[in-house]
Amino acid sequence: MNARRRGALVSGLLALAAVAALVLVGDRLKGRGAAESVPAIPFPSALPAQAAEPAGPDLAKIESELRAALAEGDGDEAARLLALLKKEGAGKVPEQALRLLERAVEEGTALRRGESPYAVVSFDGVQGDELGAEALALVDDAIWELSAALGFSPERKLEVVVYSDPRFSNGAGIELPNWVEAAYDGKLRLPAELVFDEARRASVVRHETAHAFVHLMAGDAVPLWMDEGIAQHLEGRPMPECWSRSWDFPPLDRLKSPFVGESDPMRAFVLYASSLALVEHLVALKEWSSVRAYLNEIRQGKPEEVAFAEAFELTADKAWADAQIALAARFCSEPDAPPAEEPAAPEATPEEAPSEPEPAPDDDYADPRLTEETPEIALWPDEPPPEEPAGEEAAPAEADDAPAESESF
Repeated sequence: MNARRRGALVSGLLALAAVAALVLVGDRLKGRGAAESVPAIPFPSALPAQAAEPAGPDLAKIESELRAALAEGDGDEAARLLALLKKEGAGKVPEQALRLLERAVEEGTALRRGESPYAVVSFDGVQGDELGAEALALVDDAIWELSAALGFSPERKLEVVVYSDPRFSNGAGIELPNWVEAAYDGKLRLPAELVFDEARRASVVRHETAHAFVHLMAGDAVPLWMDEGIAQHLEGRPMPECWSRSWDFPPLDRLKSPFVGESDPMRAFVLYASSLALVEHLVALKEWSSVRAYLNEIRQGKPEEVAFAEAFELTADKAWADAQIALAARFCSEPDAPPAEEPAAPEATPEEAPSEPEPAPDDDYADPRLTEETPEIALWPDEPPPEEPAGEEAAPAEADDAPAESESF
């Protein structure tokens, strides 16, 4: 190769490098570089859109760097960036967004961290380092199982918070109903005692991990009933053996509203059971592959209602109406009808009531009140008459008529 050709080649390579550098700088200035490669903290950006040439600091860039610091576990850098955002964004950043950021920084600086190939865990260390390792093993197993079930693998590690301190039970700092067992709000949040509960932990972690998968595949487009129904199906939760007549069917709009707003455990149970029933109806109608197709269509950008209609060939309202008909066919049986009542013997008046128990009759005993004209009656039948049910106590207990003590969502 002569000198002229070598010079041209070197010039071309330098030009390409310069273009690549400009693109990278542009992405950094827009706040995309770090944020796209790390998990987002569990709340959407609420910062106002900036003009093309902002007069002050780039608040979106500060927020992006803050998210990156939190995801990398750099608490000191996150605290510094939060202070900068509060100072430069005074009057510009919504108060609610700042409060959520403050809680995320508090969580990021107060908890210890551990990692596996598939997840990052934060924990307070009160119960020892083995707590983090146990949680990571549970989440890794759930990720493997759900990747096969949904045909999807997360592109980033899932974040898990295992807490002994209830302050870290959710990212927003709100009080949850006492029936809530675990939660997902962008991070899986598991109470420390659950991690060591061998009877419950695997199913609860699968439930919460399923929420994470649905969110990563379809964002917030999936209605709540579908999200909860999928999570329960993948958890392996069975339908109630029968449907109690006391469980009113909630309207579909109610199944789209947050269940954690329900303080009554029984009503919350009915909301969860209804969501599971609706998803199980769809699976029976079109098989599980249709649920996967529905989520994938949304992931590709198709509107949720269109994806639903194409995957299941009906509307959600029609599906819920059909599911209610199926549930009504499985109403719990009522108690057997009581036997026909026999005429009751006249009650004894106070004067007639014996003061002492009468002696047991024998073959030689003759009741002096009986005469030859008195019809023969059976004073001591061989078998007692069938007992009549005594109100509510005689009614058989309905299976699954009460919710579990605590419910994950």
